Amino acid sequence: MTFEENIKKWVALDNNIKHINEKLKELRNNKSELEGSIQHYLDINNIENPTIEITDGKLKVGVNKIQSPLTYKYIDQCLMNTIRNEDHVGKIMTYIKDNRDVKVEKTIKRTYNK
Repeated sequence: MTFEENIKKWVALDNNIKHINEKLKELRNNKSELEGSIQHYLDINNIENPTIEITDGKLKVGVNKIQSPLTYKYIDQCLMNTIRNEDHVGKIMTYIKDNRDVKVEKTIKRTYNK
């Protein structure tokens, strides 16, 4: 394939991916709305952790605990609460920030004319 053919094919694939992602976003939003309705029904009827039989398996309703991400701000606060020495905490935070692994990748990004 020539360079131009590769570019045309790349753009066509990118268009297809964009269209599919838009459709996927719409499907996820619809699913989320239905999930809210189902949860509301279960809540008002005091049904806790049911298992609902469906044609190809089961729906299990439960609770997930989601932890917040480890941010620099959170790490800094935790270190200040335990070490209580601003200079030491500052040095530790600088070390953590300066020694993180950096991954470099070459990419092709598409921009759209306005």
